[in-house]
Amino acid sequence: EKPVGTVWIAISGPHETVARKLLFGDDHLRTIYRSGDDGVGYAEEISSTISMIEKLKSRAESHEIAFRFTENNHLTWSEWYQSASVQAEKIKKEFPSTIGIGLSMQWNAECMIHLAAACFINYPVVLYKDALPLGLDPDIGLRIEQNQWHINQEAPILPTFSFPVIALFSSGTSGAPNLWVHNLEALWNKYDKLKSPYRVFTAFSADHISGIETMAMALSPGGSLSALAAFSPQEAMEKMQKDRIQIVSGTPTLMRLLFINGWGPNTELKIIQCGGEVIDHKTRMHL
Repeated sequence: EKPVGTVWIAISGPHETVARKLLFGDDHLRTIYRSGDDGVGYAEEISSTISMIEKLKSRAESHEIAFRFTENNHLTWSEWYQSASVQAEKIKKEFPSTIGIGLSMQWNAECMIHLAAACFINYPVVLYKDALPLGLDPDIGLRIEQNQWHINQEAPILPTFSFPVIALFSSGTSGAPNLWVHNLEALWNKYDKLKSPYRVFTAFSADHISGIETMAMALSPGGSLSALAAFSPQEAMEKMQKDRIQIVSGTPTLMRLLFINGWGPNTELKIIQCGGEVIDHKTRMHL
């Protein structure tokens, strides 16, 4: 009824309802038409998505590399699928009371296998850094049991989902740690429309939402992701050259470190993604 304001579109599907918020001006008819068109387009987008696991399964025979971490630490699509399948069956068989996977997320093969294994069995994945999040017993390791999903032993952290989710905790420097829950399928399918696979290098850490999203961008269309366990400008430049990187993703600070260490033009490079903090004029012009 307001001439200017927010319009919500909700698409109800068999497994979930997705809402999109739109903001329009004072043209009522334009608002109605625009929101209707967006709603139909969004519904088509949701209905045509293919799950992360279905895509992984479709590449189960591929010997192309999906992850390039270090010299002797990489995963082909085939290795990723097979290892994750075995791990998922092991978790279900040996730990039937497990309802989630806790990962101290790092860029290595083991973490990527556990991430995919959780998706195979629709378990939530909780990411943490140096310490386990509130309510989790460090003796459990990778498994999370029903009675551990609590904050201050009162309310459950996560409900049960019918699709894989990833949960991130804030650092808690300004108060109690906050929890964000992301639909992993939505992140994965966000990049379905990329016309060709890319070789992507991420300077973000594996437990950062930008690192996870960069992984989705690289892998969803069938490309590959390169990353380092710990960022080093010299190692990063060597890796980008060796892996013939086409997309680089990182913060302005990381870009400045690369420039200081002599990073220059690369004929293979197509896109530089730079975000996460304010970018200064000099770095922007250099990019």
